[in-house]
Amino acid sequence: MAETVQYYLEQMVPELEDLERKGLFTRSEIRAIVKKRTNFEYALKRRPAQKIDFLKYIEYEMNLDQLRKKRKDRLAIRGKVTISDYAITRRIYHIFDRAVIKFKGDVSLWLQYIEFSKSTEAGRAIQMHPTKPVFWILAAKWEYEVNANIVSARVLLQRSIRLNSESTQLWHEYFKLELLYIEKIKARRKILGISTESTESLSEEEKPNTEDVILVPKLNEEEDELLDDQKTNLLKEDDNKLLKGEIVKIIYLNAIKEFVAAVKDSVNEFQQNVKELENKEMWYLFTKFLRRYLFKISEPNLHTYFQKLLSKSYITASKLNLASEQMYADWIDWIVSDSGELKLEEMQEIIKKSTDVYPQSSELWLKRISIAKSHGDQCKDKSLDELYKIALENNPSSVTLWDSYISWIFKMWKQSEIKNEKLEEIIMIASLTLNMQTKGIHADEIKDLVIARYLNWTDETDGLEKTRKVYKSLINEILPSLAFYQTCIKIEQKYVNYSNITSDTKVHLEWLYGQVLQYDKVPDELWLDYIKFLLSNGDSDSDQITLAYERGLKVVSNPEQFKRNYCELRGNAIN
Repeated sequence: MAETVQYYLEQMVPELEDLERKGLFTRSEIRAIVKKRTNFEYALKRRPAQKIDFLKYIEYEMNLDQLRKKRKDRLAIRGKVTISDYAITRRIYHIFDRAVIKFKGDVSLWLQYIEFSKSTEAGRAIQMHPTKPVFWILAAKWEYEVNANIVSARVLLQRSIRLNSESTQLWHEYFKLELLYIEKIKARRKILGISTESTESLSEEEKPNTEDVILVPKLNEEEDELLDDQKTNLLKEDDNKLLKGEIVKIIYLNAIKEFVAAVKDSVNEFQQNVKELENKEMWYLFTKFLRRYLFKISEPNLHTYFQKLLSKSYITASKLNLASEQMYADWIDWIVSDSGELKLEEMQEIIKKSTDVYPQSSELWLKRISIAKSHGDQCKDKSLDELYKIALENNPSSVTLWDSYISWIFKMWKQSEIKNEKLEEIIMIASLTLNMQTKGIHADEIKDLVIARYLNWTDETDGLEKTRKVYKSLINEILPSLAFYQTCIKIEQKYVNYSNITSDTKVHLEWLYGQVLQYDKVPDELWLDYIKFLLSNGDSDSDQITLAYERGLKVVSNPEQFKRNYCELRGNAIN
């Protein structure tokens, strides 16, 4: 290692002597440079080699070269080029070379190298990484923008596409290159004043000014006519295939063909892996992939291909019993949104099978019920009442299913398809069934949902007195919850006139508040509502109000806010 470092240092001697001779650096600065380079060289030989050491060395040399140039300009040193004028740049190239050999797979390092050396190293980068589109694009960009060589740029991109035909980035860049070239030609034609119209047809005022132009002898009539024909054919935009975008059209068509082939290859490979694994999750991911691309693709033939493949995949997975619950849900959504492809009987068969395979899926039952509703008499499925009963037997803890069922019951009542007595019977049976059978975290939520809808309906149809009878009856039949009492209080409050509250309402509300405030985790607002109710009795100094406030203060979640709200209520009551 020491011998290699010593060799590199010896190669620097002529350069350092030249820098000192020109007066660009002092002897002490030269010693500092040697010391710094020695440290860097030893760092590069360290095992394992670190990319950061190469980058620090390169950065140091770049800064050193900038300093050399500034001092040379300040000292106004002129004359022929000597070794110190190019030695640092050559060393930077050498360090980059060593770095990319050590870290061949580091794309970011290659990009920094190419950026430093412009296009000179793009060829090497392409040789090392022929499947990285970024290197091909950089090389083609340099050929077009710096060298102004459209032919070389085309050749590079065509070659890159042959090697990476599935790369949409390369196809986009090739497409972009040809469009830019067309715009460049059109801009030049505009600057040169090239037009399909003949200047002979212009008036004297419109003819170009020839004072600053050297006129050549006019050609004879035959030569002039021949030249005009050639020029017109060459420059006519209507006849020029390049300016009409023929090349761009060819690129687009070829890109579409390659894309279709690439997509089909990837689909076939994915499909083969899915068949070999025989896993529900893999089949679901495969169909999800097909659906995602189906909605993205606008090309008609490819869209049809994906559509048929997706349908075939759903059917195959279903036959193999590898269709997951979510796959069935997606399948149903797809056939409903694109039902022209399937007859109603086929659609119903798929939906029926989904609930047979996954009877505990409330989502699939709701989809089946929704389709039965939307197709009405055309649907040959069971009646809605039967479907709901079977679905609820299999999913007694589904809040969404119960909500849908209760909504349907009330809709039937509004359409006069069931009478009041029948609706009451259905709701009471449902409430009692839920009270006895429903288990799980949603049990109380479902029961409260059904009872709340029932009480509100009773209030709307038969008034407060009937509602009171119903909720008193329910208290004896079921185990009341906090939400149950809250519903009762809200109904009672609808009829409250706080300026003149009736004794009957006062008795019922006081009893309901007394029941509900015994529960744990009573909402803060409920304590305030109770205090407001007590204040409405007219005695703001009542011991009962003080007691309610003290009880509430011990259990509310935000005591400070509760105090402020209480004081506000007392103030309003006094005023």
